Amino acid sequence: MSSSSIRFHPEGPGGAGLEDWGSIPAESLESGEGVQRGAFFFEDERLGLSAGVWDCTPFTGKVRPHANNEFMLLLEGAVTIEPEGGTPVTVRAGQGFYLPKGLRMRWRQTGRVRKYFVIFDGPADAAPPATVPALVVDPAVALSPSTPPAAETLHGPVPVQQGKLAFADTTGQFTVGVWETSPYHRRVTPFPRFELMHVLEGGVSVGDGADRQEYGPGETFFIARGMAGDFQVTTGLRKIYCIFIEKQAA
Repeated sequence: MSSSSIRFHPEGPGGAGLEDWGSIPAESLESGEGVQRGAFFFEDERLGLSAGVWDCTPFTGKVRPHANNEFMLLLEGAVTIEPEGGTPVTVRAGQGFYLPKGLRMRWRQTGRVRKYFVIFDGPADAAPPATVPALVVDPAVALSPSTPPAAETLHGPVPVQQGKLAFADTTGQFTVGVWETSPYHRRVTPFPRFELMHVLEGGVSVGDGADRQEYGPGETFFIARGMAGDFQVTTGLRKIYCIFIEKQAA
């Protein structure tokens, strides 16, 4: 595994295959069996943060609060989220979406589904959302200017960058959105946060020396806090992101 970035693969780390994760408990189901397989690319129990791939046979779940904050990128199949008191939202392969902790909803999939996920457990007493959010991330959303990296952290000129937040959890630690940058080259430095990136347009090179990896449109990867490497964008980059930044105790 790379020490600077973790490449996601539909068959788990290195394409080695998925593990049997058992069936969804019958008391959680309205119909179907929900036979699950999956694998983790990253897991930190202290933070309640994990990232991986999940595959499941058809099922319909009972209406209940979602157990965590979760970002998902659908790889295969389709799923309909039916929020209690809201309009059903159908997500299809290639789309990114999120579910806030505490959102009361039904999960319905009529075929096999496979997804990448990032989960943040969040505090046990987190309040459920007051209204049903959009859920699906719009990759073509209009962006607003964002603060670029400091000149002293770069090789070369400061880039022009834009972004749009789609979701933030109640703690402000877990965020999802879309971001875009002009070309730039960040110096080798420990990464300051946990971030999944799904490349929409352009590309990026991450790493240092023999550890360098290239990512282009349609590819997904994860950088954990403290991973060391540079970050080089040569022709521009637009991505969906899911970020976790741990709040430090006062």
